[in-house]
Amino acid sequence: MSSETERPEEMAAFFDARVGGYDDHMREAMGDLFDGFYNSVAAPVPEGDKPVNILDLGVGTGAEIAVILQRAPRARFTCVDLSAGMLEKLSERFAPQREQLTLVHGSYLDVPLPTATFDLAVAVMTMHHFDHETKRNLYARIRAALKPGGAYVEGDYYASSPEEEVQLLERRAELLRQVAPGEEGLYHIDIPFALETQRRLLADAGFAAVEVAWEVEGKAVLLATA
Repeated sequence: MSSETERPEEMAAFFDARVGGYDDHMREAMGDLFDGFYNSVAAPVPEGDKPVNILDLGVGTGAEIAVILQRAPRARFTCVDLSAGMLEKLSERFAPQREQLTLVHGSYLDVPLPTATFDLAVAVMTMHHFDHETKRNLYARIRAALKPGGAYVEGDYYASSPEEEVQLLERRAELLRQVAPGEEGLYHIDIPFALETQRRLLADAGFAAVEVAWEVEGKAVLLATA
C-alpha cells in the first residue's frame, strides 16, 4: 500500500510502469497461497470442452486465465484492463490462444458491458481500489452482464474488520487531498473492505447468493450467483 506521505499514482500509469515484473511480484506476494488461490478462482468453471464465455475485469497479465484454460481449454475471454502495457503482455503470453481473447482497453467502471452475455465474470486482485458506491454500481452492471444462473468470482485482499475498513477509507481521503483540482480520476490506493461488507454490496447489487469459497491470511475468493 502507498504511504500517507506520497502523492497517489494515476491507476493506468501505476500498472504500465510495473508490467515487466508484475507476474513475479504476484507470485512473491501470494507465496505458498498462489496455487490454492487461483485454483479457487477457477473452480466454478465447468471442466471439459464445452465453450464458456468469461468476462475478466482488470485482467492484468492473466494468471487466472492460465488456470481456467487447464479446466476449460475452449473458454473464451473478454479481457478488460486500464493498462495498455498489461494487455500487450497478456497478448504475448497467450499467443497460442489469442483468438479466444477479446481485449478491451479501458476502465471497467465505464466500458459498456453487454446484457445477459457471460457464463462467468471474474475479477482478481483489482476490486480493492474502489469505494462502496462505486463497487455497488459496478456489481449491478456485472450481474446484468451475466446469463441467468451465471456467477461472479472475486479473488482479492480483504480488511480484517469493518474498523480497519473505515481507517483505510479515511486514509484514502487524505491521499486524494493531494491531487490538484482538474486532475481528478482513478488513482492507485488500496482500500480493501471486510468480507461482510463485500457480501452486503453484492447482495445490494442483486446477487441471489454470496459465499466465501476460500479464505486464508487476509485473502479470499467470493462466489456470487446471479
